[in-house]
Amino acid sequence: MPAVGVITYDVTPLQGALANAFLILINALFFHVKFIGHVNQYPEDSSEKLLREDENVFDFIIVGAGAAGCALANRLSEQDQWSVLLIEAGDYPQPSTGVPGLFPTFLDSSTDTWQYTIAKNKQYCQAYKNKQCHILRGKLVGGTSAINNMHYIRGLDDGNKTQMIYECIENHVELDKFNNLDLMCKREIYLEQVFQKSIVRKSMQDAYHSIGFSNNSQKSSIGYGNSYLTIRDGERYHMGRAFLTPLKGRSNFFLAKNTLVEGIVLNDPLDKRAKGVNVTIKNIRLFLQARKELILTAGPINNAKLLLLSGIGPKEYLLKRDIPVMLNMPGVGENLNFHLAVPLFFGLNATQLYEDYTETDLVQDTFDYVVYRSGNFSNVGIHDFVTFMSTDAYPNVPNIAVYHYYFKVGDRMIKTWLEGLQLNQKIVTNILKANEQQTILMFLVTLLRTKSVGQIQLNDTHFHGIPNIVGNFFTDPDGEDFIALTSAISRVANLQDTPPFETIGAQLLDIRVPNCRNYKFCSVHYVKCYVQNMAFPTSDISGSLRRGPECDTSAVVKPDYEVRYIRCLRVCDSSILPNPGLGNTVASDAMMAIDLSEILKKKWIKDYMSPFD
Repeated sequence: MPAVGVITYDVTPLQGALANAFLILINALFFHVKFIGHVNQYPEDSSEKLLREDENVFDFIIVGAGAAGCALANRLSEQDQWSVLLIEAGDYPQPSTGVPGLFPTFLDSSTDTWQYTIAKNKQYCQAYKNKQCHILRGKLVGGTSAINNMHYIRGLDDGNKTQMIYECIENHVELDKFNNLDLMCKREIYLEQVFQKSIVRKSMQDAYHSIGFSNNSQKSSIGYGNSYLTIRDGERYHMGRAFLTPLKGRSNFFLAKNTLVEGIVLNDPLDKRAKGVNVTIKNIRLFLQARKELILTAGPINNAKLLLLSGIGPKEYLLKRDIPVMLNMPGVGENLNFHLAVPLFFGLNATQLYEDYTETDLVQDTFDYVVYRSGNFSNVGIHDFVTFMSTDAYPNVPNIAVYHYYFKVGDRMIKTWLEGLQLNQKIVTNILKANEQQTILMFLVTLLRTKSVGQIQLNDTHFHGIPNIVGNFFTDPDGEDFIALTSAISRVANLQDTPPFETIGAQLLDIRVPNCRNYKFCSVHYVKCYVQNMAFPTSDISGSLRRGPECDTSAVVKPDYEVRYIRCLRVCDSSILPNPGLGNTVASDAMMAIDLSEILKKKWIKDYMSPFD
C-alpha cells in the first residue's frame, strides 16, 4: 500500500527534460515540506515530562485533541493560574495533510485514523471489503478536522448565544459581526471559498435548477451552493492549527501526544468525583490527576468506550464482563447516530469534457502547489459544491446533502477514493474500467437525520481494543431512513434526463453491485438493493452519551456538559448531540468547547462575567 498522502505515479513514460523536471519538483516538495504542516507549528510534546513525573497534576485534563479539545485547551489556558493538559492518542499531522487536494488519501490511513469498522450484518454494507463498512475518525492532533473534506457547516444552533460564539471564532469575508463582541473575538477558524469555475460545475447548477432547486446563499437551507472550507492561503487550516498554534508560548499548557487514556479514576464509589485518568505512554502506565475538572473530547466512540472501561454504563452489561460497576447508567453507548451516504457514479460522454490526467498534469500541479500554493492541489475541485434536499419526512428542512466529485479520464484520485472507501474489488474494477474511457462524476447522497440508532460496545476479546460498533442501519420502525435515501437517490439519478446533463452526456453507470445483479438496472427493486448494499457511515457521528435534562433518565450528560451523578467529569463534543447536524461536526464541536469554557470560568473564577451572557 502506498504511503499516506501520496498518489502513486508511473514515471516510465517520462523521458529527458520532463522526467528531470518531475524529479526536481518532487525534491522541491520535500525541501519545502517544513512549510506544509511542519510540527514546529504546534506546541511541543510533553509526554516525556509525564514519564519523568516532572508534571503529573493539572488543574484541567482534556482527553482528545480534536476540534473540541483544541478549542477548549485554548480558552482554559488563557488563565495563567490554571495548568491545562491536552492528551492525544495520535501524533502530529503528517505534512501532506496540509495539502487540500490530497484529502482523499487519508480515507484509509492506518497512521492517522482509528480504523473503526461496523459490526457485520447481512442487511447492510455488503458492497464493501469483508462485507463491513468503515468509519473515518482522526487519530492525530486536530482530530478528524485534520483529515476530513474540510467542509465547515454550522450544526448545533439553539439560539442567540450559539450564534454569538460562532461569529466569535469564525474568520471569513462575510462576517456578520456582533459589534459589542468584536474586540474580544479572536476568530481563529479561517474559512475560504475556493471554488473554480468549470463546465461541470455550471452543468450541475443548471441541472439542479431545472428540477426546482435554487442557489442557497445561507449554506444550510434547501438548495445548492459552495461551502466554506477550513483552508487558509492554499493549506488546510484544521482545528489543531487554529487553536493550538497560538499556545506555543504558554507555559501553563501541556500537550501529550501518543498517549492513550485507559480509564477514568473516581475518588471513591460514594463521592463520585472525577480524580484523573490512567494513561499509557510507551507501554508505561501512569496516573494523571485533575485538580478541578476532567473533560472528555475524544469523540462519540472513544468517549463511550472510556466510560464503559471505567465502570460507568449499563449495570448488567458491565457485570457480564466482570467490570466493577461504579455507576449504573443505561444510556452509555446507546443512541449512536450516523450520517449515511450512498455513492452514485455518472459517466460523462461529451467531447468537450474528455480530459485525461497525464504525467505532465501531475508535474504542473506539483509545481503550482509547491511554489505558489495554487492549482489543483490547493482546493478540492467541485467537492465544495453541495446540494441540500428535503424529503417527505422533513418537508421544510434539509435532511439530505449531496456532495460531488469529478474525475478526469485515467484520474489517479478515483482509485484512491474507491480504495479508501474499501469498496468490493469487483466494483472498484468496474468503475476504473469506465474511467479509462470517460470522465466520471461521483455523487455522495447523504442522509443527515437518521431515525435508526446504533451502539458502542466494548471489544469482548480485548476490552482496550477497537470497540464493537453496531450500526443498526435501516432498523427504524417505520423505515423512514430507507425511504428517505431511496427517494433522494431517485431524484439524483433523474438528473440524467435534464437538458444540462444531456448536453454533457451524463449517464448513470451500472457498477454491477454483486448482490443486485438479479434486478433490472435502475428499477425500483434495483435502487432498494443498491441503497441497502452501498450505504456507509461518514465520519460524522453523535449521540453515544446523549445530553438531556436532569429528569431524563436515559440521558448521560446534563445541560452543563457534566456527566450525571459524577462531579467534575464533563463531555464536550458530538457525543452529547442527538444527531450530527447538517454538515460535519467540526463547527458544533468548537462552538460547544467555547461554551463549556465559559461555564468553567464562571464556576472556578469568582465574579466572572461571560461576554456571551
